[in-house]
Parts: sequence; C-alpha cells; structure tokens
Amino acid sequence: MIYFTRSANIKSGKLKEAFEYAVKIATYVNEKHGTNFKVLRNVGGVGQQVHWLAIYDSLAAYEAASTRIFADAGYHAVAAEANGSIENWEDNIFATLL
Repeated sequence: MIYFTRSANIKSGKLKEAFEYAVKIATYVNEKHGTNFKVLRNVGGVGQQVHWLAIYDSLAAYEAASTRIFADAGYHAVAAEANGSIENWEDNIFATLL
C-alpha cells in the first residue's frame, strides 16, 4: 500500500477558510478522479495545520492518479482558490512495511 499525504500550515486567522478550501479541493479530486482523499486536522500538537491523505494499492496507481490530477485544469483552478489561507506545503509518500 502507498500512502500519500500533503500537509500545510494555516495562516493566522484563516482556520475556517483553510478547512473549507481543504474539503472543497478533496471533494473535487475525489469526484472527478475517483480518488479517496480524506481531510485531516490536528487534535494534538500544532493546531494550525491541515492534511490530506490518500491510499493507493501500488506506486503505479499513485503515479497514474497524480498524472491525471496534475493534468486537470479544473484542479488547478480549485487549487488557486486557497486565497492565501494555506502556506508551506509538504508532500510525503509512504510505503507499508507491515
């Protein structure tokens, strides 16, 4: 299994806008591309962050989905709607060991 995460810091005073944006873009990608993105928030530690998580059966499946998503002009249009509420993105890809 492959786990893709994207984490971002939320700008001060922009929590509501950032969570709304995070749900909007995940919903768009899930509906348009058949992915299973979840939107997560911290319940401990740093509170001003939002995370996206998607699970794929293989690295090839992740790569195929990523190629489709990043080629989609609609995705880029929705991504532009972050309106400065989110900053400092970090992507990670994990493979299951156990």
